[in-house]
Amino acid sequence: ERYAYNFGQIATERVNLPSGDYAVRAGDQILAAVERKTKDNFLHDIAHLDVLRAKLEELDKLYPRKAMILEASYADLISPKNKFYAGAFIAKVLADLFAQFPGIQFIFFKGRKSANHWLFYYFQQVCARQKNNF
Repeated sequence: ERYAYNFGQIATERVNLPSGDYAVRAGDQILAAVERKTKDNFLHDIAHLDVLRAKLEELDKLYPRKAMILEASYADLISPKNKFYAGAFIAKVLADLFAQFPGIQFIFFKGRKSANHWLFYYFQQVCARQKNNF
């Protein structure tokens, strides 16, 4: 990530993940991973949909918990103001991705700050549940 999320006092490290942009782990085990997309990044990826699908397939195979964060509202993505694609086309692409990858949570946020906030708490809860399983 060029402009990585900030998790405050939580210790983080930059590593190459097999798939996804963010992950939380316990020891060597990755508990959850997330693919992050800005609005522009997602719109760019639509032009290379086969590559996006491959990324999501890998994410889906590798991790027990997975999500794709979209730093844009659904309404913003399908807006007539979108210069690159018709809203109906984007809606169809999203619906197809949701149907193809039912194990991946697709979550829309107003922007970077709210996505970062949610991811912090999501990873915190994943870790809490992992501790309760031992």
